[in-house]
Amino acid sequence: MSPLARTASAAGAQAPASPFAGADICLEAGLALPPDAARPVFEDDEWNFTDVIGLPVQMSLAKRRFDFTAIRDQRWRTVAKELIVAMLAPLHEAVAPLPRAYRTPAHLGTAKLRLDELTRWLNWLTRQGIRSLSEVDEDCCAAWLIHRRHALDESGTAIGDRSPATRRAAAQVVIDLLNYRELFTADRLRRGLRPWGGASASAVAVKAMPMPATTCGRRKAYQAELGWAISAIEPMPPANSTRPSIRMYLPPIRSDIRPATGATNIETSEAGAIVRPALSAEKPSTDCR
Repeated sequence: MSPLARTASAAGAQAPASPFAGADICLEAGLALPPDAARPVFEDDEWNFTDVIGLPVQMSLAKRRFDFTAIRDQRWRTVAKELIVAMLAPLHEAVAPLPRAYRTPAHLGTAKLRLDELTRWLNWLTRQGIRSLSEVDEDCCAAWLIHRRHALDESGTAIGDRSPATRRAAAQVVIDLLNYRELFTADRLRRGLRPWGGASASAVAVKAMPMPATTCGRRKAYQAELGWAISAIEPMPPANSTRPSIRMYLPPIRSDIRPATGATNIETSEAGAIVRPALSAEKPSTDCR
């Protein structure tokens, strides 16, 4: 065996196995299936819960399929699977000792929403050039939240803020990976990471966004995106424009005896002088904004 092969073999032997290896997902989560239904297993890249008994009618078929192939990084697919099983089966022997794990089983609908947001974040990290979760820092988490906070049009201009629920979900997936850090076997966030100063996802969703600290040396991709996002949401105010004078018609809105503006036209005739309100004026030549 070549030295390279021996090294790869040793690295593979040292990699810890997932505590959910070979697990029947429905059995672990206490979900009932018909006797002849296919049962999703942990190693499957798609978990199909279509036949689970007792799911609400309004839960669409798309929400009953958990597709992990949407996550580009193979290691992070394992991380996502371990997190979802932990949420569905909080009494599992590998989950119960975790001090910050959820104690109530998550509904399949809740787990699907968490997986969708986790997929967005992990693929966003891939686009930023992040190769390991241990490279994620506080600035990266802040840039992610800005990315999810503002809705942008096709040109990249901010057109509004997304709902607090969206911002909360974006923060929650990061916090979940910290709360279940010891459970993950393929990759994990670094110990001591405190995104958003340790605030809860609900608090992060409503508070103002701080500007992350700048770093010297080579800029990471997410730092460039962070500066671009802030400039996109703070457009330069337009300059005041000037227009030529325009004559405008002012219809009388009060009686001839009590003109509205006080400006009058005096007409004289054999019967005497008659006072009438002015029926025209000039608009201002400057459009003030």
